Amino acid sequence: MSLFDLLAVVGLTVGIEAGYFFNADILELNRFQSCVFLFPIFVGGYVGLKLGWVPYHLCSLWIHRQLAKMSVLELRRRIKEPTYEWPPGMLLAELRSRGEDIQQHLPLVLRKLMADDSEDRRTWWLALLDGYPELGQRVEWISSQDPGAVCRRKLKAAGLFKSVPNVVADQQIDADAITQRAGAD
Repeated sequence: MSLFDLLAVVGLTVGIEAGYFFNADILELNRFQSCVFLFPIFVGGYVGLKLGWVPYHLCSLWIHRQLAKMSVLELRRRIKEPTYEWPPGMLLAELRSRGEDIQQHLPLVLRKLMADDSEDRRTWWLALLDGYPELGQRVEWISSQDPGAVCRRKLKAAGLFKSVPNVVADQQIDADAITQRAGAD
């Protein structure tokens, strides 16, 4: 759960409370007097939820403006040498929106999805979904808790290595054998 999710829940709660306050104190209704009692509560919850997401949308707008200022070369450099100042998925999506060919970054994304570090797998799974949504739909969900070998098996099952053969050459792990050995233990 992110801070933005928390703000949305707070907005929903405050909206429901405001709707209840409107009913009880302004209209002087209680839940037994009218079915109209629920309407302001639902409206308050809806408005509160929408207002709770405003910080997320403002932050997204700021990020997109910052990325728009970067050159294509800068975006590519940040993908290849990630400092995680900017999520790689957003960088890929920005390159894609500019009409750039992002297929050259697919081997990097696939290698990072098979990494030993769970945080890398989580970050680059989101990059796959943001940068290559059509490929992300073909892959079974990759959890950051999955070992790299399991992630490799899922990517292989989706047929992603056929279009990117150098990833297979770089990774000398037989995911099926590791998975079978882990199951036998």
